[in-house]
Amino acid sequence: MSRTYVSEIERGERNVSIDNMGALADALGVELRDLVDPEMFGGLLDKANK
Repeated sequence: MSRTYVSEIERGERNVSIDNMGALADALGVELRDLVDPEMFGGLLDKANK
């Protein structure tokens, strides 16, 4: 996985597959669920539905 790709993910310019999310979690030494904590995204659905 290139630094450019990871940077684009971080900036929200790229969508990331679940496989790549798993690879990132492994590289960071965290559980995948910690990368996708739903509490961090609580207001996004409300904004999307407006």
